[in-house]
Amino acid sequence: MDTRFDRGADMALGWADTMDDIMGRRRRSEPFELFRQTELGIGTRANPDGSMTLSAQSAGWATMAGERLLNARYAGQYPDPTLAETRQVRYTVARFGRVYGDMVLPRDRDLSAALKVLDRGLRDNIDLPRMIRESHLELEFAQINNLGDRHPLYQAATRTLTGTLGERMKMEPEELDYLLRRAEPAERFEVLADTLIERDPQQRRLPDGSARTLPPDHLAALKARLVQELDTSFARCEDHAFMGRNTRTVGNQLGAEAVTNLVRHLDEARDNIDSEQRGYAQVSSLVAAVQSELTAGETDYWNGQLHEATLPSEMLGYAGPDRALTFDREKVIDVLATADLTAPPTPEVHAAVDAVASQAAHLCNPSTPGSAAADPVAQAFEDQLRRDFVERQRGHLLAAVGYPDPPRDASSEHSQTATAQVTAALTKKAGQQLRLQPHQVAAELLTTPPDERFAKAAALSLGNQGKVVDRGQWDSATTALAGNIRTTFATAQEADRTGQAKLHAWSRATAGRALSQKLTRAIDKTRRPIDRVSSSADQALRAATTGQALAGSTRAKGVAASTGPAHLPEAGRSERDVSGRG
Repeated sequence: MDTRFDRGADMALGWADTMDDIMGRRRRSEPFELFRQTELGIGTRANPDGSMTLSAQSAGWATMAGERLLNARYAGQYPDPTLAETRQVRYTVARFGRVYGDMVLPRDRDLSAALKVLDRGLRDNIDLPRMIRESHLELEFAQINNLGDRHPLYQAATRTLTGTLGERMKMEPEELDYLLRRAEPAERFEVLADTLIERDPQQRRLPDGSARTLPPDHLAALKARLVQELDTSFARCEDHAFMGRNTRTVGNQLGAEAVTNLVRHLDEARDNIDSEQRGYAQVSSLVAAVQSELTAGETDYWNGQLHEATLPSEMLGYAGPDRALTFDREKVIDVLATADLTAPPTPEVHAAVDAVASQAAHLCNPSTPGSAAADPVAQAFEDQLRRDFVERQRGHLLAAVGYPDPPRDASSEHSQTATAQVTAALTKKAGQQLRLQPHQVAAELLTTPPDERFAKAAALSLGNQGKVVDRGQWDSATTALAGNIRTTFATAQEADRTGQAKLHAWSRATAGRALSQKLTRAIDKTRRPIDRVSSSADQALRAATTGQALAGSTRAKGVAASTGPAHLPEAGRSERDVSGRG
């Protein structure tokens, strides 16, 4: 067929270009040859050399369409096409697309019934509508898009599935359809399952927005469940078509049910991580228990990777800058994996649980572990907060590992250190200001980036929840108190390091008690000026809103109720979400 003399060749070459784009094929470097069959009854076919031969009927209808669309013409030259002619042109385009598509990506004749349903749905949803659209056939054959679907049930089920899942994964319109159309037909369920796992929007994200890296065996099991669900859903389409229910309504319903089931599998696998990796189940349960106490929402702070190693004797584990967790093989992983849950937890189990919980708590803030050199004082403050948290939650943590009705241990020797006493005094004082329990304040501090923790402690200690304060005075007081807290904690740390029991020989108070009292007095002293200004501002605000004069003021003198620039600290939030966070 020569494009110089045959408009049917022009139309067919345009269809071939459209199919190349649909299939993701690079433009041909050599001309695409087309031939016309002269004998009737021989269908359109692809040739071994990459050319195509159109049947006599298809070539005739392609030429008829091309002459109407591409030749110069005068009004009334051609009569309006009949419905039968329009149907023949549509069939010609569809037949060309099927043969050309099989030539580019050969059809797998051994496909399962379910995969054949998906294949037919993708072909009829993508190939034919786009070839018609890009060759502008609707301009001459107005009814060509209104002749019904070739496989209504298959097309509707496929469109509902790909459209809904593509929208869920925030893909461009038809992006998922093209991804599957270009995949090997026998591997399309696997491709769709991989895409769902990778781009699931409900997957828990790390603070930087990236997804977790879950164990390979867990992902393989999830992929197998998704593939099985797809196979079952599309096999049902074949069953309904066999029973004569070949309608778009039934297809839409089956596609929607498939989406619901797939999403259910994704939801179940989001938090229930099933892996054969030694110790993974125990570590995962402990991390989940810690995060449930310290954080809320869909953000995850562990990237899902667990490594084991032989660590120095004084180290049981650490959190890496990629948010992976590494623990000693013998002292943590093996202990947790072989723990006898029918007997009371041993000291080794306690140590292993504490190590995992402590590192999990270390992860529970937006800062990247190890991204900055640790301030020794700030690190000591965090270590104490983590010890306090683990000791308080030990019963809950042991239950997460599987111990029935675990006992609550008494306070450890760490609770008697100067750093522990100063931390206890600080969280207690802040809790009084905010009407929170000390452990709730400690949780708020643990989830604060380390370089902001002393400032956050100062803000929580000053409180002023719901009161109007001068912004400049508030900032100055917070900065000064943060420095005071840090200095006090540094002194406590040094006392613990040197074994200094008392700050002064003449004092009866221990170092921890003396420093705690000193810090409490410093907080009260810092608060007084703010409270005075806050009280005056509150009176002025009440006077302005009720119309009453301030005590000692004279309306005739026009005394203003304003106290200058004011700032209302964020109101304390319930439970762990309290004021001053930021």
